[in-house]
Amino acid sequence: MVETEKRQYLRKTRENTYCVLDDYEPQFEVVEISAHGFSFACAHDDARFKENVRLGDISVLNGESQEIIHATGVVRHRSGFDALRDRIGVSFESKRLDNTITGRVRLPRRRPSIELAAHVTAGDRVAGGTVVDYNIRSARLALSTSIELSAGDRVDVYLGAAHRRLYDGSATVVRTRDDASEIVVEFADNLLELRTVSLTEKAMYAREIIDQKRRNLDSFSVVSAEYKALVSDWRMFFEVVEDVLHREEAKGYLLSASDERQFLEEIIPDVFARTREFIAELNRLAPDIPAEHLMLHKQFFRRRLEPFLRRSPLACSIMDKIHGYHGDYETVKQFFSDPYIGPDLFGKLMNRFITSLEPVTAHVNRIAYLYNEICSAYRRSVDGIRILSLGSGPAEEILRLVEANDFDKPIHVALVDVDAHALADFYERIQYHQKPNVSIELVNFNVINILVGKKTDLEPQSFDITYCAGMFDYFKDRFCRKFIEFLADLTKDGGSFYYTNVHSRNFARYFMDYGGGWEIYHRDEQETLALAPPEHPCEVLTDETGTNIYVKGTRSVVNN
Repeated sequence: MVETEKRQYLRKTRENTYCVLDDYEPQFEVVEISAHGFSFACAHDDARFKENVRLGDISVLNGESQEIIHATGVVRHRSGFDALRDRIGVSFESKRLDNTITGRVRLPRRRPSIELAAHVTAGDRVAGGTVVDYNIRSARLALSTSIELSAGDRVDVYLGAAHRRLYDGSATVVRTRDDASEIVVEFADNLLELRTVSLTEKAMYAREIIDQKRRNLDSFSVVSAEYKALVSDWRMFFEVVEDVLHREEAKGYLLSASDERQFLEEIIPDVFARTREFIAELNRLAPDIPAEHLMLHKQFFRRRLEPFLRRSPLACSIMDKIHGYHGDYETVKQFFSDPYIGPDLFGKLMNRFITSLEPVTAHVNRIAYLYNEICSAYRRSVDGIRILSLGSGPAEEILRLVEANDFDKPIHVALVDVDAHALADFYERIQYHQKPNVSIELVNFNVINILVGKKTDLEPQSFDITYCAGMFDYFKDRFCRKFIEFLADLTKDGGSFYYTNVHSRNFARYFMDYGGGWEIYHRDEQETLALAPPEHPCEVLTDETGTNIYVKGTRSVVNN
């Protein structure tokens, strides 16, 4: 094997090398190896390896447990290695090399995972620094103060981490940088105990992690005791429910999805009632949390309850925002799917609870409201109607409209959304329900363009109904007014424009925010109605849960 190949192979085998000797147990760590022999470490009290003992079956394994040498040999010497082990030197009698080298193996150098302190003393000159890399015989040191040294100089070296001494003894300078900022030393008194160094590094790293987490915990000192008690009780309740459901599931008597659903329906009333009590208590405490401590309170809540909430697929979609924004079409579609989904019984229960909350129910009610308004307008029309939905999302109301009805008059629907994936998803679903007199227009348009006054290809005053359902929850008042003006401009004289907003009395508002990071602008009836242009008469109402506000405006003929 050529020299280049030897070095390439050595780079692949940087892990510890071990040997297996005859029938002896266990494997032994190889300290050094050459074409003529090798040395390994064994316990002080292991008396089997005395001088001249013959080893008839030697197998040397690399870091990937591949055999690189198979040989026979004889023990030639035994000396101290570290505090617990001796070093045994063996010469080969016969050997077979496989994927290895003929010549001395270059020991791999390791970079410390934490800072290892170094002190170098040469007479009355002292320099401090850190360890750059090391192996069992040498170390490369970066010195913070320059000290004049040359190759061959004898120095005293101390290496340590925190209060752990890793090496303290003589060493020989092998080479130096021209600026004396870095030197390589070879240990003279002892070999470096690599395992001790490795364990120290790992322990120090673990200590840093513990200290970091402790500091994080200390930051929660501003969280009130009452709030902490609420979240802790909430978590314990979820733990109890999870444990009971896991035990029942393990018994194996729930044989089908129907069995699981019937089982869960029996326990839902009590579990949901208790969980809503926790939400009510959160609603009581949240308004008094100082703004500067709000984020810490949310973090405290999520760290303790998120593992349970994430068992719900819907909660995962809400928290992860896989399309980059809240209320994306994939999340909303789950509002209309089977609520009893999840990885296990507890996950199904949690998903069922999330779908039972007022904001989800109100969204479903909103679809029914829009569906009924569109159907009513269509029945009253003479020549059919044209509809536009701004921020259409999954457009469930339009899908339901086309699926459930036949049309003897034309109906045109323009769906406007910034998310091209939402429009593509709607097209994928609607193409199986194509019907006469129905035309669908998909418009990929960023609503921010409305705010900056950018024109669209949509003809003004060309739609009988325009609406924006759900988008205002994410925008400030001045932006919402721009959107309403956009809708009103596209609406025919005497036609209707609609917009919605989540009510400020939303029971789950803090649970949505603290648990799912779903932050929205809540408004009451007066605040929502005040967004509309004064020249167009409007009426306001809420859904049956009291969570969603609907505003219906009529474009005034006077503004023709």
